[in-house]
Amino acid sequence: MRILLFILSALLLSTIGCKEPNPIEPNTKRNVNDIVEYQIVAETEFGFSSELIEEMIIRDESELKRVITNYSNSDNLDLVDKLLKVNFENDVLVIISGKSLSEKAIISVDTIYIDGSGTIQIDYEIYRKNGPNSRVNSPTLSILIKDRKEARFSFNRKFIIEGDPPTFDGFETIATDIPIDTRESWKSVFRTAEEFKIWANKYQLTDTDFINKVNFDKEMVISVGTGHFKSGLFKFNIREMHQQGNRLIVNSSFTVINHEIDSYKPNNHFVKLNKTNLMVYFAPININNLFNINKNVYSESLLQMNVEVDKESKIQITKVSNLADLFSVINPTDGLSPSNISVDFDFFDVLIIKAPTTNKEAKTYELNYLKVDNSGINGRITIYSNITSNTSKKDSYVLLKILKTDVPISQNFEVKVK
Repeated sequence: MRILLFILSALLLSTIGCKEPNPIEPNTKRNVNDIVEYQIVAETEFGFSSELIEEMIIRDESELKRVITNYSNSDNLDLVDKLLKVNFENDVLVIISGKSLSEKAIISVDTIYIDGSGTIQIDYEIYRKNGPNSRVNSPTLSILIKDRKEARFSFNRKFIIEGDPPTFDGFETIATDIPIDTRESWKSVFRTAEEFKIWANKYQLTDTDFINKVNFDKEMVISVGTGHFKSGLFKFNIREMHQQGNRLIVNSSFTVINHEIDSYKPNNHFVKLNKTNLMVYFAPININNLFNINKNVYSESLLQMNVEVDKESKIQITKVSNLADLFSVINPTDGLSPSNISVDFDFFDVLIIKAPTTNKEAKTYELNYLKVDNSGINGRITIYSNITSNTSKKDSYVLLKILKTDVPISQNFEVKVK
């Protein structure tokens, strides 16, 4: 009898020891010697670009298409072609990508294994070589993990860096207030004489002697400017640059001295600096709007529109600083949508003036005045409506562009409807 019990116990223990563990159940112990079968789909410097290192686990075609839409560009079409050929029936795709200013940058696999809890551990290396010929790279590693459709993943990275990163050494003004035939604003980087020549031809720039001060073998040019303002006294200049990691941050300011002067002076600034492949980032323009009490506020007409509504509402005056805020106040319509509104929010805010709800459609308006007083931006606008009434209710809007300012809207702002 004792011999029989011993045999049964041995058989039971043997059966338990041979049970196949489930890698997606918690606390499952898995032999670390289990083999993870995988295939390197791509290992490239010209892949998906992201500010931070991205570790993406992709289990189906729809998720892959979302990633391609968000990260793809004209430089990584070969990578995209390889990824679109992946079969997701039993496999899972892992993509690791980033952005690096370096002479060379590669992300490569070190080790892939299953740990004691059934999680697939991916150890990888990011190699970066710094030097004077650094450029923006987008290192990307794509791995197809076979027969592990629902597996859990964990990532462990290590950096290998050679050489010293490029540094920024200051800048020198080479020109200001050059006549340039454009209403546009610009924030431009010219690393070669050819790049500058193409830009100058586009804007019919003829006075280019100042560029002869630049040795493009060793130097580059950064410029900010605008041709939008055809009268008034303004000043636009690059006031400071500093290095932040692999980026060169450019800070510029636009000063409104007197917009009511009937004269024109170009507003731009060109500087040269030692050539660097640091990524150039232009910070938002600092607008110095020097308001004087009881002086007019610079404004431009944007549009007038009528919107059919269900409920009546009172006068509303709102100042917005970007498209998102604009369309949180007014719902997109045929007359107002992101595709047909033109506002350079670097320089302008939009003043949204809504008249009281009526059953008449507004046709024209007159801006009687717009100025700064002790209570803020104060104004009066007269909106002229059709004589004929409608059965539907209408909200009439007037949108004005004003130079950016932190000055609030006065409670005394008047809107009259005639």
